[in-house]
Amino acid sequence: MKKKMQVKVKKRVVTKSYPNSTQVEKANPEDKMARVMGEFKAGKLKTSAGKPVTDRAQALAIALSEAGISEKQLQKAELISKIYDMYMREVVKSESAKSKVMQFFKEGQKIDDDKLHAFAEKHGFQPAEIENIVYQLLSSFMSEGLSAGGKAVDTKELSMGIKVEMEHTDDPDIAEKIARDHLTEDSKYYSKLKGIEGK
Repeated sequence: MKKKMQVKVKKRVVTKSYPNSTQVEKANPEDKMARVMGEFKAGKLKTSAGKPVTDRAQALAIALSEAGISEKQLQKAELISKIYDMYMREVVKSESAKSKVMQFFKEGQKIDDDKLHAFAEKHGFQPAEIENIVYQLLSSFMSEGLSAGGKAVDTKELSMGIKVEMEHTDDPDIAEKIARDHLTEDSKYYSKLKGIEGK
């Protein structure tokens, strides 16, 4: 009787590996920056504290951080061109927004919140971004200029000045600001103006 020979055959196990989150190629810096700036434009970008970001310079700083771009990397020739181009696009857009806002106010219409939001939507800006520009312009006008620092002026001259400047605005605070600027430059500005106009 013949003996049956048992032959054990080893099965070859073929394993396949799939990329996990750590193996997936990371997005390049430019893509990350574009994503962050896209969130900013959509009004969805927030700080680490959860506050909405409304300033382009702050948004750009966050974009650089998210992209992991350090100061040393910025010095590398291959990155400088891309980052500079993106930065300049944001600067130009910011300046464009400011000029559009100023032109909007020069049109002479009464501006309210609804009109400001409609203006922002029409030109593709965030309402908060436009409001921030308005605050900057108003702050610059009211806190800077020749009268910055609150130099004392003659009260009689100031009273004359406010009356004169109210011909150009319906806001007494703005009229006073303009009058103080003139009187800081020339303490007898309105007396002289009255004398010239009286001739």
